[in-house]
Amino acid sequence: MEVEKNVTSENSSYNEETTFCDLPVEVVSHILGFLTYEQLSFARAVSKTFDVIARSLLNASFFRLGEQLELAMGNVKKMLPKRESQRRNHSLSRVNEVYSALETRYALLGMTFRKHIDDDSCCFIAGKVRILSLHLEYIGGSFVTY
Repeated sequence: MEVEKNVTSENSSYNEETTFCDLPVEVVSHILGFLTYEQLSFARAVSKTFDVIARSLLNASFFRLGEQLELAMGNVKKMLPKRESQRRNHSLSRVNEVYSALETRYALLGMTFRKHIDDDSCCFIAGKVRILSLHLEYIGGSFVTY
């Protein structure tokens, strides 16, 4: 009986001393990765640790979007004919135009924020990358896991 009492008191004192921030950074990062981008932006205000982790997740999603956009555009361009006159009448010409517009928008966002992201003075705006990501998923016809 007394042994059980000691075990439970040890467990309860252990739980009181352990906090979420005591978890390894990889675990906290994985857990925060399930938050929406808006929630992640608000989580930055919790602590310096949360700020660093959330900032890296937001910036990584921006760069990942660029890679996905480049890959998807490459796949569409491979399916298009080489001649411009045939390209205009092709069924994927509209998809190619949308990808070009998304690429332009991504490039403009990159020109605006890349210097500040690299200087670590700010992180990327979450809403913009999510909107572009949703457009990319819709146009591609398949949903990409993040």
